Amino acid sequence: MSATLQEWSTATKIRLQFIRPKTTLGHLLSVMQQDPSVTRRYFYSIKDIHIGGKCVCNGHASQCDQSSPDDPYKVSCSCQHNTCGSQCDSCCPGYHQYEWSRATLDNPFVCEKCNCNGHSEDCYFNQTVAEQRLSTNIHGNQRGGGVCKNCQHHTTGINCDQCQD
Repeated sequence: MSATLQEWSTATKIRLQFIRPKTTLGHLLSVMQQDPSVTRRYFYSIKDIHIGGKCVCNGHASQCDQSSPDDPYKVSCSCQHNTCGSQCDSCCPGYHQYEWSRATLDNPFVCEKCNCNGHSEDCYFNQTVAEQRLSTNIHGNQRGGGVCKNCQHHTTGINCDQCQD
């Protein structure tokens, strides 16, 4: 199969909208002859088709990769803003200080690394922690809901910021 055909076969959800049918002027004859079959003489004509496409990347990618690790026949996004997933639909591991959000023109959301004080590389987002302002972000502010997992070096706490007993 050629590369051009492979690229075409990845297209999905293509919709053609036929706005106005062409006629053989049968509608004028039908008025005079009272012919009910006139609507069978209507037809649509396609002169040219141009198709463009994009990946659904939730505002976190400007281009797509042709090969996905999960499915070789599926395209995946080249994620930015510390996002991961075939559609950039989650924050990458260790970047869960804030709840994932779709990027928009008004809010170009970027997943932020959790502040684990160098004692962990992994974390998760907790809404209750965010509401109570118990987590410290990388700028030293009590914002977000990042909770560090698997604190090392005998540390514990939301930000691996306390010594174990």
